[in-house]
Amino acid sequence: MRKIIFKRKWLFLLVCLVGVVFSVSLSISAIFDQRFFDTLGVGSWNAVVRAAAAMLLINGLMASFFLLNEVLNNRFVNGVANDIRGAALTAISKQEYRSHVDKGDSDYISLLTNNIERLKNSYLSLILFFSAQVITLVASVVIMLFYNISIALICVVGGVFSAFLPMITSKMLEKKNEECAQKLAGYTKVTEELLHGFEVLFSFGMAEYRKKMDKKVAELRKAENSEGDCEALVGTLSQIIGVLFTLGITFFCGYMIFLGRMTFGEWIALSALRKNFSGSLSLSLQIFPAIKAAKPFYKDIDELLSAEEDNSIIEAKDRFGDNLKSIDVCNISFGYDDEKKIIDDFSMNITKGDHIALVGENGSGKSTIAHLLSGYYKCDEGEIKVNGKQVDETSLNSIVSYVPQNVYIFSGSIKENVSMDEEFSEEEINNVYDLFELSDLVQQKEAAGAEGIGEEGSNLSGGERQRIALARAYLRKRPVIILDEGTSAIDAETAKSIEENLFKDENLTLIVITHDVSAEHLGRFDKVIKLETDLSKAV
Repeated sequence: MRKIIFKRKWLFLLVCLVGVVFSVSLSISAIFDQRFFDTLGVGSWNAVVRAAAAMLLINGLMASFFLLNEVLNNRFVNGVANDIRGAALTAISKQEYRSHVDKGDSDYISLLTNNIERLKNSYLSLILFFSAQVITLVASVVIMLFYNISIALICVVGGVFSAFLPMITSKMLEKKNEECAQKLAGYTKVTEELLHGFEVLFSFGMAEYRKKMDKKVAELRKAENSEGDCEALVGTLSQIIGVLFTLGITFFCGYMIFLGRMTFGEWIALSALRKNFSGSLSLSLQIFPAIKAAKPFYKDIDELLSAEEDNSIIEAKDRFGDNLKSIDVCNISFGYDDEKKIIDDFSMNITKGDHIALVGENGSGKSTIAHLLSGYYKCDEGEIKVNGKQVDETSLNSIVSYVPQNVYIFSGSIKENVSMDEEFSEEEINNVYDLFELSDLVQQKEAAGAEGIGEEGSNLSGGERQRIALARAYLRKRPVIILDEGTSAIDAETAKSIEENLFKDENLTLIVITHDVSAEHLGRFDKVIKLETDLSKAV
């Protein structure tokens, strides 16, 4: 994350410079206040006018620098926050599929929304504000030394004493913020489940799920209240310390005026400086623990952004291009956890143009093999070779297109879902429309406008979604396509037509995953590999 901040180093330096000028001018204005009030006792109208004009000028400059400082602060903080959002999305997009699945959507959503917003408001903004308060505090002490060393020393001693407060409370606040972050993630998860699983909940368990939602809301409310109470306690203690030192300095100045060792104007100036000092000190004592407490949000984001990208992967497409001859799966084993293997010592040979059926019951590992061949996961044991050369499994998705049974449709047009923002000619697009019988559907949905396919394809049938997925895969002209029950939701006549077109493509290697192959279709396949349910081995 430091790299992102460093990208805006010149803006950061400008923010700091303007902040310094404003903070120093805030303290210097006390001198102009003193001169104005002291000239009132001289009896010279011209002197009073000049002092008043100088006081107005310094306050006008302060207002200008304050405005500039606020604008630059917002530009810097918003710019860094948006850079972090972009970098986080990029980092997620470059992760291996298994890392993405292990973390879960709700954790990512919470990080991209809650954590970054907290980082923006409780870290970036507060660091700049804290810096300004420290500069104001130092400038006030320096000018107070010019007026009265005793008062300056009282303020410094008070500041050192007060500095112990954030040291005592920062750990407590950090723990409260971490608890709040966890509860926010839990709330985000139930929100996501409610929105994505509404149909299932509506049919089977909405009443019970409401109890779960209420529990998460209550937990979040309790965590936020606890966090707020802790911050209120720190703020109150800071205010008490500030008030005590304010009273002490006020009584001391009153005593000095009574003895005739201080003018009324000097008292006005010292009061303003004391107010600047105590105000900056009080705010600093409140801000510092809040900055420290933002550590959990900073840590999660920094871990995501600091994750090293695996540059050792050489895409299979770059190495072999369109010259795919064979894929050899050699004694591979795989499990989603250490306790159970889904695939154990499995081997198969795929030759260019092969039509292969992977057959087996639920849980036999058919889809897992498809995921391994498509680069979703790395094998725990064994290796996969392309044209006799070992490749990193995660690079296989550059030569293999995987069509799952459950298809995700993005909000947008059918064309956007098929092309996925890649550049293809109209001829190529229209060819896959014809091949997968989408032309009429495209015209129908385009006529319906923005509501055509609906959010996430809500206005599409299961068969229509699968045809779009098939077109999406075929358009990329990868040499291998894996259909995981890829035509199961399409009507029999259309499915037969689509499958015949795919089988006719001599350059296409086709792997079909199914529960069983009928005698009628058995002759289509060069190989039929049956998987056992307990340990997945070729038969």
